[in-house]
Amino acid sequence: MLEEENLLQIIHRRLSADAQARLSYLRQRNEDGEITEMEHQELLNYVGRVEQQDVERTEALVRLAQVRGVELREFLENGEYL
Repeated sequence: MLEEENLLQIIHRRLSADAQARLSYLRQRNEDGEITEMEHQELLNYVGRVEQQDVERTEALVRLAQVRGVELREFLENGEYL
């Protein structure tokens, strides 16, 4: 049960509201062509963090499906991780 709780925490992990707001701001500045080099590096850092979280989330989804003894596709279709 503890493993499931840990996996669910990973699955539901997101950037903080402040970090998400900053990421949105930086993306908009980049899209508008107004981003500075320092901001661009910060944007890349945020993108890297989000991509890493996506990898960890995917791994946790696969593991949780295994723990529950169901196929990943069925697990996702049934929303058993929500």
